[in-house]
Amino acid sequence: MITDIGGAAPGAAGRGPAYDPAYGRGLLLTRAAQWYCGTQGDLYALVLRGQDDDPYPYYEKIRELGPLYTGELGTPATADHAVASRVLGDPRFGPGDPPGSVLAGSVPTGSVPAKAVQAGAVQAGAVQAGAVPDLAGHRSEVARLCREALDRLGRAGAAFDLIGDLFGPVCAAATAGLFGVAGQDRERFARHAAGLGGALDAPVCPQPYERVRAIADATAGLGDLVGGEPDGAAARVTAAIVALETVPTLAGNAVAALVGPSGTWAALRADPRSARAAIGETLRHDPPIQLVVRTAREDVEIAGRRLAAGTRVAVLTGGAGRDPGAYPDPARFDLTRSPGPEPPAFGGSSPYAPAGPLVRLQAEALLETLARERPGLRRNGEALRRRRAPVVRGLLNLPVTA
Repeated sequence: MITDIGGAAPGAAGRGPAYDPAYGRGLLLTRAAQWYCGTQGDLYALVLRGQDDDPYPYYEKIRELGPLYTGELGTPATADHAVASRVLGDPRFGPGDPPGSVLAGSVPTGSVPAKAVQAGAVQAGAVQAGAVPDLAGHRSEVARLCREALDRLGRAGAAFDLIGDLFGPVCAAATAGLFGVAGQDRERFARHAAGLGGALDAPVCPQPYERVRAIADATAGLGDLVGGEPDGAAARVTAAIVALETVPTLAGNAVAALVGPSGTWAALRADPRSARAAIGETLRHDPPIQLVVRTAREDVEIAGRRLAAGTRVAVLTGGAGRDPGAYPDPARFDLTRSPGPEPPAFGGSSPYAPAGPLVRLQAEALLETLARERPGLRRNGEALRRRRAPVVRGLLNLPVTA
């Protein structure tokens, strides 16, 4: 079994040491371990490397090998919907990595003002109940911001990047307003939001050192702007980061599926209110949270295997959403799919669940407004996804004409 190599987290750029050799070495060694195990056929290591545009064949192979798969890395992984739901819902499992893991500190938090991000909350995606402000009126605000952004992009038939020119900026502006960021601080908020790339991926996939520092700076900056009262600061920052990192990709994945082989953009164009169903299906078919790591708090038996306290289990939520044991014809994007089991990525037992209503609302509003305002949308290029992003599979670019 290969384990993570420990090391102290570096300070954020401009707020701490310029370079921590031990931490940098830990990132490199952990990355090397993942890469080596992948070359030896470890399917979970291949997922963690985050080098493939399409990880779903890995999930399928993992599921075929049983409810709990363990490769060279020694981390049990599951793409089985029933097992995934059980692990996520079992209070005997907690968030994140054991103390001392280099990946537990992949997003440095020690220099964040007022300790806005504590105990790996961002890394674990541990969004707390009550962290998201009241969403009353937020859907109409997202729609308004989306219409204004489309107006700035030009008349119908304009070519633009759906992520960088529309979904990303609108999500940042809407989230800033929701969390009470006003005036010139919104520009700062947008800059920090743009620097977050990889924040939810870093805990399981080591990022380049400078990317780690950029994430630290962005997290610290958001802590300054949305932290609020110390008691709820970490929760608010975490909820904002989850929205900023997942909403553009969720809405983008929906568009990619609708204008892709499913050919269902016409159905959405005919009834933009079906954006709700489209986002719901995307949360199953291609969610923006592909992977959640949980740690056993005590000895526990799962799928006929006894796991010792401290064992990490990788819940492959992307794979669980395509489990044929839970969904008929699971690889097909079906806008009219009958209700089935709850997709686990933002389901009630997921650590991301408290942010789920915000993420879903923003993505639905973006998609519905796009269908109303630019019904003639079509792809005009290949999508580009972030590398080293096994959790979010973040969309960086999605060229369209609309």
